[in-house]
Amino acid sequence: MKVARGTDEYLARFVGWESRAGGQEQVALFALRDGQGEQLRRLIFPETEKIDDKQRLKTLFTLIFSARASGEEWTPTSEELELVQQT
Repeated sequence: MKVARGTDEYLARFVGWESRAGGQEQVALFALRDGQGEQLRRLIFPETEKIDDKQRLKTLFTLIFSARASGEEWTPTSEELELVQQT
């Protein structure tokens, strides 16, 4: 899928899930391709807020990636989670 920040476009793909902190957090891994290769980006979810629907998960990643400052890990806000629940 294509994602953008400002005027820069990137290709991103969902890689999979990993558990963290004794299973209390679930991490959605996305590979982001830029001019220097692929880099991992992570969405951190409490166990109870994990999104199983891949389309909604990709929509959430696109929303967060385009709206937030550069980083490697993000925890979705309740407002962002609510936006993708409605789609």
